[in-house]
Amino acid sequence: MLFFIIGILVTTIFESHIGPHLYASDAAIKFQYSMNIAVSLTVNFITSAWFVYRIKMEKKRSEELLLNILHTDVANELKKYGKV
Repeated sequence: MLFFIIGILVTTIFESHIGPHLYASDAAIKFQYSMNIAVSLTVNFITSAWFVYRIKMEKKRSEELLLNILHTDVANELKKYGKV
């Protein structure tokens, strides 16, 4: 991933100097394409996993707060039926 980011930065910064003289082989194009897909999927996976983790943590926190405020039987009934 670091190699991919460095490659993007170098080509962006030096595009005017190396652009006309640069020839990308089919292998290099396929590699960049594969890296685009891999990095995109990795970022999506990590972001999704982080959101799922945060949702679980907030649900646990809300249940702890509910049990601190209400009696256990009342809290369980509220969670089960949505009303008391």
